[in-house]
Amino acid sequence: MKLTIAPEDYQLAIDMIKLGFRKNVILSEIPAISPRMYGCLRNDSGIDNEDNDFTLGRLRKISTILANQHDKRSATDFLHVYLMTAQDPENRLQIEELVGAYKAYRHLFNVHCGFFDDPLKKNIIDPNLAWQIATNYRNGIIGLTGCFECRQKYIYLTHESEDSCNMKCPYCSESKENEFINNKGE
Repeated sequence: MKLTIAPEDYQLAIDMIKLGFRKNVILSEIPAISPRMYGCLRNDSGIDNEDNDFTLGRLRKISTILANQHDKRSATDFLHVYLMTAQDPENRLQIEELVGAYKAYRHLFNVHCGFFDDPLKKNIIDPNLAWQIATNYRNGIIGLTGCFECRQKYIYLTHESEDSCNMKCPYCSESKENEFINNKGE
């Protein structure tokens, strides 16, 4: 049996495998690839099973990620890069745009941290979380809000916006809810 795939789908799949996207994400976002083709593509990419330690198990819930301020800041940084590069992120997810945004985010993160043993390097998000962020943004589960104190925009859960922990700015640690209360009292 001969397996055929368009060259652009082949290259996109190889890039996604090398970046560390999960098999299910690749298969759902590139319909031309079958599970059988995935095995061949993985061999072509030169990735061993031991190389991707974050491709097994369940994905973390977006609410648990946003509860940690360092993860929330990294997720916000990725979302900013994605929104600058994607054409219509509110209405559709183009996997090519997502892969390009993740590559740009990773490059910017590495430039910022340098090539030293910077403790910030552990805060870089993986590509599967990047996919979750883009998908949740498109579905309206997460959004961007601004901090009254430092004027930075950051991610928040739209369906749990009354949660003050959720509304805490990851850059200055001020709570949007507390700021509203302080402004109403004046």
